[in-house]
Amino acid sequence: ALNNLGTVLMFTERISQAEIIFSKAFRLDPKNPKIMLNLATAKFANGKKDEAKALLNRILLKYPSFHEAVELKKSFEK
Repeated sequence: ALNNLGTVLMFTERISQAEIIFSKAFRLDPKNPKIMLNLATAKFANGKKDEAKALLNRILLKYPSFHEAVELKKSFEK
């Protein structure tokens, strides 16, 4: 539920609020790669690029074939 709320907040450009919600979701489910990806996306959008990249690297270490994470990493490098 928190992940869905964070996604809605991202789509409505309430990025700071989305990051807070994704952080709460991550604390509740720290092994969920989709939540980790959403949190990384929100951090990046909030200008916390180093934190976002570090989180994305953690995702890719555990889930190297997670297509969305691979694509996000490519977009971070542009």
